[in-house]
Parts: sequence; C-alpha cells; structure tokens
Amino acid sequence: MNPVSLAIAAVAMMAVAQPASAHESHSGQDYSRFRQTNGASCCSGQDCRPVAYSVRPDGSVMMFPEGRVVIVERERVNPLLSDDGQAHWCGVMLPGGRSMTFCAILPSQVSWHDQHRPHAQLDGPRSAAASPARPSGHH
Repeated sequence: MNPVSLAIAAVAMMAVAQPASAHESHSGQDYSRFRQTNGASCCSGQDCRPVAYSVRPDGSVMMFPEGRVVIVERERVNPLLSDDGQAHWCGVMLPGGRSMTFCAILPSQVSWHDQHRPHAQLDGPRSAAASPARPSGHH
C-alpha cells in the first residue's frame, strides 16, 4: 500500500474506532452535533478547528487550515451553521500536500443559499476571528 492509502486507511479506522467526542474549540464551538453525509461524526476529537475561509463565485469554499489552501466540495459543507460566528474545517492533512475534508462548517453570517449565488463571493479570505463576513454585491 502506498503512503497516502495508508494514511487514508488510518484516518478511516480512527474515525470508526473512536466514539463521538465532545470536542469543543477554544472559541466554544461544540462539534458533537455536526455529521458527515454518511452519518459519521465530523469530529473524532481532534480534527476540527476554526479557520479562515472564502466563498468562491461558483459556491465552493476555500478554507485555510494550517496556512494551506483546501478547496471544499459542496457536499462537504455542513448545512448546520457554527454557533460562534467562525468557519471551521474538520479534516486531516495528508502527506504530499494533500488533505481530506470531513466537514466544513460555515458561520451563521453566511447562509447556505447565498453561497450558491454568483454574487456571494466574499472579499478575500476571512480569518477565523474576523468580524462577520458580508457577501459583496448584496444591497
């Protein structure tokens, strides 16, 4: 098995082997209510964190965990919104600059419906502690 396959297998085994944790971010975001599309918890106790983010014109989301750029597929964006006004990325960094996203959680200031409109591009990356994001083009 190649190193990437081993890393993916290890992450999958950890997600199954560990019970859902009451993981909470330093900002107070409780991750226990967030689920992946397959029903598994988004968080295994250590893989969710507040991050800077940007919504792209096509509705996809760019997140910046650990200073890296991660493009999040729409189906990985959780329909539930964060409670603390910050975006959160749940996933792991893999060898070779790759990543695996379990869930992306957007702040309450960005509605899921606004993400799908072409005018919903945010003005650049938002920091995890930034003021509420306002989509440009809204009047």
